[in-house]
Amino acid sequence: MNLKKRRFIIILPLLAIIILCVGMNINIMNSNKSSVSLSEFIEQGEHEGLSLTIYYLTPIACTLVALSVDELIYGDKPPRKKNEIHGRYNYKIIISDTLLEDEIFDILNQLANTDLIPVENETRVDARIYYVFKNKKGQKIYDVAMWGYTSNSVFVNGLEAEWNDIFSEVIMPFLPEDDARVLETYVFHLKPL
Repeated sequence: MNLKKRRFIIILPLLAIIILCVGMNINIMNSNKSSVSLSEFIEQGEHEGLSLTIYYLTPIACTLVALSVDELIYGDKPPRKKNEIHGRYNYKIIISDTLLEDEIFDILNQLANTDLIPVENETRVDARIYYVFKNKKGQKIYDVAMWGYTSNSVFVNGLEAEWNDIFSEVIMPFLPEDDARVLETYVFHLKPL
């Protein structure tokens, strides 16, 4: 019995050290995938491999609760098969660098130069539309989640800011015509009279 206690006392700290080391490796691996700032990306001038992914749920859809970005993309449960979709979005659009025309870089410059005005009363995200620019390494460069649950705010790189039309103008050219009209009408009603 005494030998079993000694083994337990020796094994327990070793097990704790192993768990901590594994946890640190996970954090290190995640930090390597940290996002690159939009300004840095534009300055580098390497636009090859840039992609834009848009997750779209019509803004006029009625949901019982506010959706997080993860709920919009993945739904309530993770997919079990490779091509299985559980997201709550109406559709997902992926635009590669070959389809992103030169004008998109003007829009990226506008995004980089847009002043983000923090909201006075923070709220949680109610993601109806989420889009993300990624570089060829898959690093997130810039992402936007529309809208705040109780306000007309927008979440840019995870920070809540006041609405600016540039956030919808970026994706308008890539949406189907009917959905672009719905979004345009919705955005028009966001503006104070």
